[in-house]
Amino acid sequence: MKRITIIALMLLLMALFVSAGEPYCVFIIKGDVTALIHGKVQPLKGGDTLDESDVINVGKDGYLTLKSRTKKRITLTASRPFRGTIKQLKREPNAKQKHSSRFMLTIEGKTASDFVDSSRRIMSAGGYNNRDLFDDDDDLRTHEELHEMLLKAGLIDR
Repeated sequence: MKRITIIALMLLLMALFVSAGEPYCVFIIKGDVTALIHGKVQPLKGGDTLDESDVINVGKDGYLTLKSRTKKRITLTASRPFRGTIKQLKREPNAKQKHSSRFMLTIEGKTASDFVDSSRRIMSAGGYNNRDLFDDDDDLRTHEELHEMLLKAGLIDR
């Protein structure tokens, strides 16, 4: 009897592990963006963690970029109205973007708002042509990529 209980418990734990989707974190958020979490509609904010089975709703004025919390090094962006799971967003044209490990390390534990001021300072100090502002070429490319993401989201101006 004890063996059956242990086997049943192991099967239950395996089922829970398999059903858990890939975790994502809100990196850029702007406008009307909500998620259905545990049966409740909640407004999202930077840094919130979501599962790929969570349903998100990006309104007509909304913009959302999620970053993978695994080693897959991807971001997912909904820049137009979208309603569906994160898993469905992954299949949308141009939503998924692969990044370097340096880029993902730079944004780890941060949201876009952490980079808005630094991006503005870089532009006022000569922009991305001023190589003295960066440690190396990887640092330069990472900040250029971040700058482009912030521009697309409308968080900074050219």
